[in-house]
Amino acid sequence: EIQKAHGMTYYNLASAFKNRIAEPLYVVSDYSENAEKAEIELTTHEGQECDIVVKGALKVQVGDHTVVLEEGDSIYYESGTPHGMIAIGGEECFRPEKEVTRGEFLAMVIKSLNLPVEDISYDDLPADTPQWLKPYLIAALRSGLTEGLPADESGSFRSHDPITQMEAAVILQNALDLTVSTAALETVSTEDIPTWAAASIAVMAENGIALQAGAPLTRAQAACALYQVSKLASEAPGMAVFRMQQ
Repeated sequence: EIQKAHGMTYYNLASAFKNRIAEPLYVVSDYSENAEKAEIELTTHEGQECDIVVKGALKVQVGDHTVVLEEGDSIYYESGTPHGMIAIGGEECFRPEKEVTRGEFLAMVIKSLNLPVEDISYDDLPADTPQWLKPYLIAALRSGLTEGLPADESGSFRSHDPITQMEAAVILQNALDLTVSTAALETVSTEDIPTWAAASIAVMAENGIALQAGAPLTRAQAACALYQVSKLASEAPGMAVFRMQQ
């Protein structure tokens, strides 16, 4: 389901989900030089709202308060307070076809599943790890999210490289620890999919997350996959372990 309003395109990720208590959306905020120079259009509605910037910069006004959010930033507020937002800086805040990097996807998974992130020393991380990613990479390493991924000879996580759908499947399976059936494994061709990713690709497909061999993951695919993961998380064995650790 797609809607357009206020210079934004809204992709509803749960339009067919009955009795939902939240409205998960991913939103493309079109950049307009005229809009950036004008007053922000404000609106109100029931409930509360949480906005997370995946890419670009977003100028948000809530009541009399205005803030600029950049990649990885988020804001949470009462939707009854007049609020509005615009893309600034010359680019859209969400391009669904754009590829997701390894670092971005790791942060998305940890935020989506509410995995614990600690403010500790990052001295042992690879030197090329960006500052914003360090707490998420530490959390991922401690939680085992990166286990089974092919190792880089330099020791780098290659956070700026596009993540493949196979790598995304491994990270998601490490978080959920779903049981993969023999029937699902038999549908996976080891000629196209390496051994390290085969079981993860199979179990994701069996649970409604279609990921392909070799192809990079786009933002739209990441959003849809993480929404499906959020539905699986409450019963997933791996998430039960994370809850006990918390």
